[in-house]
Amino acid sequence: MNQESKKIFDAWRDTDSKRLNKHVFINPAKLAEVAEKHVKNNFEIPNWRFDGVYPKHEWAFAAFQLLANCLNFAFNIFEKPDEKYMVAVPDGPKPLTGAFAMDRKIYEWFGETIPQSDDIYQAFGDVRKTERFFRDMNEIPFSELRHECAMDFANNLVKYYQGNPLNLLEEATVWDEASKRSVLRAFNNGKGLVELLVKDFPVAYGADIRDFNGQKLAFNKRAMLVAIVLHGRALDSKEILPPVIDIEEVGPVCDYELPKALRCREIFSYSAELAELVDNWKEISENSQMEVELRAATAVACDGLLKKINKFRKACGLSQINICHLDYWLWEMGKEATISRPHLTRTNAY
Repeated sequence: MNQESKKIFDAWRDTDSKRLNKHVFINPAKLAEVAEKHVKNNFEIPNWRFDGVYPKHEWAFAAFQLLANCLNFAFNIFEKPDEKYMVAVPDGPKPLTGAFAMDRKIYEWFGETIPQSDDIYQAFGDVRKTERFFRDMNEIPFSELRHECAMDFANNLVKYYQGNPLNLLEEATVWDEASKRSVLRAFNNGKGLVELLVKDFPVAYGADIRDFNGQKLAFNKRAMLVAIVLHGRALDSKEILPPVIDIEEVGPVCDYELPKALRCREIFSYSAELAELVDNWKEISENSQMEVELRAATAVACDGLLKKINKFRKACGLSQINICHLDYWLWEMGKEATISRPHLTRTNAY
């Protein structure tokens, strides 16, 4: 596991041991129960092949993810929080919502091409362009912040990577002697994909830092999500795309759907104050004690689930799973958990 995720685990365990957490509580017995119940699940790593949403061309898909994930945050309409950003699909059974809706609009513009920095300037060069870009069945939240993220991504592509996102991927690619092929590394002494995204794109990818009982914790949700998605597509690309060779180093992706899933399975319980805010669509401030506890506890619970599931699977003679399997399973569980709501925070972190 990467060092930043380990710091989150250690900070939570220290806080929990001293009973300093006030709002989110992990039930180890329920965690073990859920892990054992689902040990024989057919955990899948999605290949992210959705027509009309993601490019079919493998390298266009990889470049698409680098751009799209710097804009992948906050899709609830805060004035109508039961409503999400929505995009109509001609002849489709229903509109797309959230990240899929955003990805659809990006695909409509860029298609099967590899977006260069000049293309990004053209699409998102000012706030009004950004608003028009995403306008569909409703308005996407935080157009100004999305504009800032897009400009940070484009500007630093020019500064460090000649304006081409594929040069960023090449920088994080190494030769793997065991498999006799090129592979991506998520972490590599500052030169891994996650590390480069966080370091070289401080607004687009590096802003996911929280204060927790005197410590600075880097959750790096969207940067790690890039590695997870690229790895899933690489496994289904007939060796065109390089897989993420150190995928086991990628930590939990702490967004707003996962706490919802963990609470529905009773792995999480909330204080009365936090429950009242979440259940009544009241905002929780970014970097507040409540928000940081939610995210830190999510990281710890996901790590615990992964370890427990793999322990049970080993005993059953089943293959081990990784964060790609677990994240998608929990994300789907969260989306299906209609009896519970996610927490509502104004942030570009998730």
